[in-house]
Amino acid sequence: SGAKEFCQELKKKQVKIILITHIEGYQGPNRIKCLVDQGIIFDEIYFTMGRHKSDFAKELIKRYKNSVNFFMDDKAENALDFLNNVPST
Repeated sequence: SGAKEFCQELKKKQVKIILITHIEGYQGPNRIKCLVDQGIIFDEIYFTMGRHKSDFAKELIKRYKNSVNFFMDDKAENALDFLNNVPST
């Protein structure tokens, strides 16, 4: 609830929105369709395919060295993994 409006507000502030979603790659097209149908705006999307979200975030942060990076998740387990494994920028 509220994801569409939140993403729209971020885009108005010229924030780059990168989604890292914990699903298998074969589900990707359906996930993208659902996000698009819901009007949720994003710039990039990655599917973990069984890996940790932090594995992706560690590499992506290298691309955006001079940016403020921010992680949000609905599972405490993922947030803790991110905090424990992704270097602070």
